[in-house]
Amino acid sequence: MAASNVEAYRAGHEAFNRREFEAMTNHYADSIAWTDHAQGWTFRTPREFKEDFLPGWVDAVVGYLLTRPGADTLFTSCADGPGPPRGFYLRYGFADTGRVMWGENVLALDLRRART
Repeated sequence: MAASNVEAYRAGHEAFNRREFEAMTNHYADSIAWTDHAQGWTFRTPREFKEDFLPGWVDAVVGYLLTRPGADTLFTSCADGPGPPRGFYLRYGFADTGRVMWGENVLALDLRRART
């Protein structure tokens, strides 16, 4: 693998670990195959990742939690600002709790509403 490919791959993973999904996809070519073997999903473009993979991943987590007795809220955190990932989470239905932990805003998804 060429050094530039390794650097792009590394930069993309580092952005993913920071949950900067828009930044992550900026490091990849317009055509890429990324497979989540655990979920059995593959995306082939940055658009598919942002529009299909991310919501599908949250759907899978929510679906699992809805089977768990007593699970009523899913929490996450992200940096402030209107863009990714905050904008994604707010569009999904998370609400800002007004709390800040480790320098990130805490968001919550009410699973009781998801059950109805």
